[in-house]
Amino acid sequence: MELRTGKADANVLDRSVRRRLGDLMASGSAIGSQALAQDAFRFAMDPVTADTRDTAMLAVTAAVNDLAADGFRPVSLETVILLPPGTGEKVLRDLVDEIRTQAEQLKLRVQGGHTEVTDAVTRPVVIAGAYGMPFPEQCGSIPVRPGMAIVATKWAALEASFLLAREKRAELLARFPLEIVRDLELAGQYLGVIRDAQTALRDGASLLVNASEGGIFAALWELSQKSGLGFSVELSSIPLRQEAIEAFDYYGQNPYEAESAGMLLAVTPDPDRIIADLADAGIRAGVIGYLQEGRDKLILNGDEKRCLERPAPDSAAAILHRA
Repeated sequence: MELRTGKADANVLDRSVRRRLGDLMASGSAIGSQALAQDAFRFAMDPVTADTRDTAMLAVTAAVNDLAADGFRPVSLETVILLPPGTGEKVLRDLVDEIRTQAEQLKLRVQGGHTEVTDAVTRPVVIAGAYGMPFPEQCGSIPVRPGMAIVATKWAALEASFLLAREKRAELLARFPLEIVRDLELAGQYLGVIRDAQTALRDGASLLVNASEGGIFAALWELSQKSGLGFSVELSSIPLRQEAIEAFDYYGQNPYEAESAGMLLAVTPDPDRIIADLADAGIRAGVIGYLQEGRDKLILNGDEKRCLERPAPDSAAAILHRA
């Protein structure tokens, strides 16, 4: 059934949204009036406009990751779904099912949202807004200072790997064995950073940065801006999965500048403790560099040394937008 232009009517919302979300729908504020009165919450919002089958999942992931990196535990969710004219109702149902799956996995209540068919968009757009309460552990108890280690969790280019496998599958299978493409798609299971953030905060991290659009290089730039310090990072210490290296080499793009949701950067005076506790939680992590006086952002590659330039456009987007 094709959806009508304009705000989704009550019948569509009932059968394709409310019934599918069921008991995840919050009857009141999932945050609580006391928290609202004390401003003891944080709100993060992220849109996903990419032409992908996983629009809603990626939007929710982006919003809750931003909260976690700021030291807040996500508790509830709102979404805006914009659909182009001619969209079938099944598309809406599939998007809502993605939202439900994420909400169930992350134990989020759904506060509400808005659904509309409009000629202002040419493909489905999902905007996810997440509310969070402070983790018991908070950043900043130990001030950021030169010499602190930069710990990175998981791998760079995780979300980019997942998107390539989902959206460029035929191209990749024409070049690589099925196992490589499957491994790229499996990166999708590592995109959240809530446990990464909570563990790092509990172990005294002074600053967290969520690596997302623009990849690890953009995240390092943000880390320097937030800390007011420079850094020295060894390129070979930045973890990359082999299948990501091969796929980005095939497309002639830089994996260090590719969407890296799932990787969290933590600045800490005690990297061994954080790395050990993350390992106990099943999360790989390692030191990739150190903060230093000044504002020089140094990337070391063997005997070569260069300054990191301002973040470039996301390299995965360049691949996905190719005809």
